[in-house]
Amino acid sequence: MRKFMIAVAAALLSAGAASAADAPLCATPEQATKVQELYKKGGSLPMIANRELKMNEAIIASALPAGQSVGTSGKNFPAIWNELVGMEGVTLVMKGGNVYEIRGKIPKGEPSKSSQYFNIENDVGLSGHLRPDLYSAIYSMAIPGRIPNSVSRGIMFVDRETGDAAFMIAPGLVREGTTPPPAVLAQFDKVTATIKALGAVCGTK
Repeated sequence: MRKFMIAVAAALLSAGAASAADAPLCATPEQATKVQELYKKGGSLPMIANRELKMNEAIIASALPAGQSVGTSGKNFPAIWNELVGMEGVTLVMKGGNVYEIRGKIPKGEPSKSSQYFNIENDVGLSGHLRPDLYSAIYSMAIPGRIPNSVSRGIMFVDRETGDAAFMIAPGLVREGTTPPPAVLAQFDKVTATIKALGAVCGTK
């Protein structure tokens, strides 16, 4: 009986740890105040702002004002990726101080039949094997920049272990002060609406 109780307790602790690992990172009121103070005069995407704020990118995204950021659980990856397919954009990956840009249309993909990978194949541009089960949240952001009439846009896929972006997809070309073509912008707005409809990951935003 004692062994059984120990096994049950271990299982509950393991489940609790897994649940905690899957939980999204959400800004505290104090963190939200710091983020919003920085962004009063316009700002940049979290993967840039975190250099000054020293916060996880997910926390920054969760603290942005309503209308600038909306997020949902990483479990909603299939629906969101389906909305992104065909969009002309740039996939950004930051690692070790480097920024990698993969340009081209977002390709279709499908879950592997033998692993947890989501396989995407493309002759040009983005291709590879994603791990959607390791994303805690997905954010869409449209942040007014410091250049008049500029907006920084991106769909951020949050790594549940680091709280930072596993990668980000920016609609159109990534050039300061530019606006994506109308068709690209319309698709980005549609993805944002899908994320919003799927339910907020932090608070009621």
